[in-house]
Amino acid sequence: MRAVGYWVSEEKLNFPHPEKFVGAYSSQALKERCLGIFAREMSISSDGDISQCRFECGVSPHEIGSKCLTDGFWLWPEGLAHYVSAHDVVLPDEFVFMWSLAGERLSPTNMITTIQVKSMIFLSGLNTVKAHNNRRVE
Repeated sequence: MRAVGYWVSEEKLNFPHPEKFVGAYSSQALKERCLGIFAREMSISSDGDISQCRFECGVSPHEIGSKCLTDGFWLWPEGLAHYVSAHDVVLPDEFVFMWSLAGERLSPTNMITTIQVKSMIFLSGLNTVKAHNNRRVE
């Protein structure tokens, strides 16, 4: 599973700050398509820790949420939609491309257990974070 949208915190000092990924989508339609991905509610776990926006914009922590969401291939935090919508955080090309190809065909039918997710967030997330860090926003 590939992780996207996990940001620096007191527990995850080696993760990036979302400001590194602020940019512009090639079109408003593409941005709206990305936001549509997050409307599907594919929750697989909730660690109970309510997060806060790393931009400190004042949004309610409950809007950022505490769930981990997945499509069976990608893993992202519930609040990632906020970063895309409110702060123009650009998602990795691979994530957008996969969803563009898959359209409505992907579903959360091949979910993995919460224990597997918790252990994989760190392991697979670091590779995604490193790849995402090397991505240029144009």
